[in-house]
Amino acid sequence: MNAAEQNFRSIVPSAMKSLMRLVPAWTVEDAAAAFGNGGHESLGFTKLQEVKPIAGRGGFGWFQWTGPRRRAFEAWCREEGLDPAGPSANIGFLAHELATSERATVGKVSAALGLEAKTKAFEMAFERPGVAHTDRRLAWARIALDAYNTAYPATAVPLTPEKPKAPATVSGLDKPMALSTINVASLASAATGGIAAFSGLDWRVALPIVLVLGVLAAWVIWQRSRYARKAREAGV
Repeated sequence: MNAAEQNFRSIVPSAMKSLMRLVPAWTVEDAAAAFGNGGHESLGFTKLQEVKPIAGRGGFGWFQWTGPRRRAFEAWCREEGLDPAGPSANIGFLAHELATSERATVGKVSAALGLEAKTKAFEMAFERPGVAHTDRRLAWARIALDAYNTAYPATAVPLTPEKPKAPATVSGLDKPMALSTINVASLASAATGGIAAFSGLDWRVALPIVLVLGVLAAWVIWQRSRYARKAREAGV
């Protein structure tokens, strides 16, 4: 475990409890999702100042408040007499935004099912990043939940199973595939038998029948090839 994760684990359980008191609608998973985003943004609450700002002073704080939001954060800290680098300021201003300018985030996170979905909902509603990095945010959210469960075992909350992802589908596979699975060898055998059966007929009668059988065999082979390719592309 690196120093950033150790720092995060030492702070996040009590931070989650504080946030849930300030945002009563949120559960442990909701709080873990929020601080998972904060853990990613500030490297486990160790890098409060944005390292390489794209413009101006860049972001600051656990959630890397930037531009007008940074100025609002700093002004709020002055009014409250809080150190912008401290937990009280970062938790307090997060709750302040969730009650005012970012209140839509509360409902979106609450409505999401599972830690992954909640982490993504907070990311999109509150952070609105240029580059998502959802996997990293989720990793920090899982650490947050694990740290909370370790600190408060009496109220431990297991990871909620994520909503199953819909299997990949390929348009049209459900209809023609039954035909495409016809054994070509059997079809060829049937065609050969058919030709033998028609051998006693006048060639002007037998030839169109044989041609039709040939076209049918070619069509089935083409269908097998086309749908097999679609299935490979879809990963099914």
